[in-house]
Amino acid sequence: MEQGLDYQRDVLPRLTAEAVYSGSIEWASQRGRYWLGRCPFHDDRDPRSRRFSVDTQTLGWRCFSCGRKGDAIRFVNGGQQPTGAAFGQAVQELARRAGVIDTGAYRPAEKRPNRDRPRRQAPRPDAKALALWAASQAAGTASPAARYLARRFVWPLEEMPVPTDVRWIAAADVRRILAWPPDRLPGDGWSGCLAVGFRTPGGDLGAVKLEALTANGRPCHPRWRRHAGRTAGLRFTACDLPGESVHVGEGEITALALAVQCKARGAGMAVSFGGDAGMKNATADLLPDDGRSAVIHADRDPAGRDAAWKLQDTLRSAGRSAETAGLRETERDKMDAAEALSYAVRERTAIQELDGNLDAAEAERAAWRGVLAMLRELELEL
Repeated sequence: MEQGLDYQRDVLPRLTAEAVYSGSIEWASQRGRYWLGRCPFHDDRDPRSRRFSVDTQTLGWRCFSCGRKGDAIRFVNGGQQPTGAAFGQAVQELARRAGVIDTGAYRPAEKRPNRDRPRRQAPRPDAKALALWAASQAAGTASPAARYLARRFVWPLEEMPVPTDVRWIAAADVRRILAWPPDRLPGDGWSGCLAVGFRTPGGDLGAVKLEALTANGRPCHPRWRRHAGRTAGLRFTACDLPGESVHVGEGEITALALAVQCKARGAGMAVSFGGDAGMKNATADLLPDDGRSAVIHADRDPAGRDAAWKLQDTLRSAGRSAETAGLRETERDKMDAAEALSYAVRERTAIQELDGNLDAAEAERAAWRGVLAMLRELELEL
């Protein structure tokens, strides 16, 4: 059987930077072997922009603004990593640009099954995580856990109950269950821990994230965070309401900020996969397969952006609808979803204190009501 085009053997050695990139990008300058210009994959409106870089020797590219990167295959596929038939089409297009005579349709090399590789299994429940969760209690408005969320301006305690997967556990129970030596515990001054539950898509608890707090809801110094169980393959669900979108954030605090937006509008799901490492390793299996599109909210740091793009590619490769939101806002405001929500509430609180002649607690409640009303009426993404 005729093998057809082989990308590594037939196409890549004949490709040049001019063949791949010329005509698609307006270059602003050249530094050695690197071409610099405007990125074609995000809203880069500056005609003198040098954020998009191409290595003319390796043909690799990267945008230092939106964080996307890849090779010639990914570039001709619109910045996404193609799979299956889409990969073959990208090879055919690059072969045309390289002037290669097409000897047949692209066929990937046949892969031999790896029978020695164990099948991936769902995470097993962690015994200590289950024991911690059993000893925890709801994070009511008077608990240090609730005060911590209020201090970070990510949850309106007067308007919404704290999600059920955010709990409070006393320090004595943490010591008893973990049975760790004193040098592994927070030390003096801690009253207990904010406990966040991470579950399988089926709803079974698999891991608990702990953050040590003082009695008034302040993080211990130095900040003490630990996991009981592994969050890989699990998700934290901040809210799940009827709606067309699932909003994915980096870390549980960002998921809570996204949940505030969902609850204010009465629609949408807000989840987290446990930080940028969790987002990088997330799969389509972690999101409900009910036709809802995924909106991934990138954090402001490069690791968060890279994780968001990788998760988007993973979902699209599985045939799921996914898009990455917030990159343009991140470039401008240097804020992620949680920081933007916190900024909006703090700014309104200060205005209420000055113009409304209110005390701090009343001003904060009024600020939250104003932010929630804005979300409901204008449907703006902070």
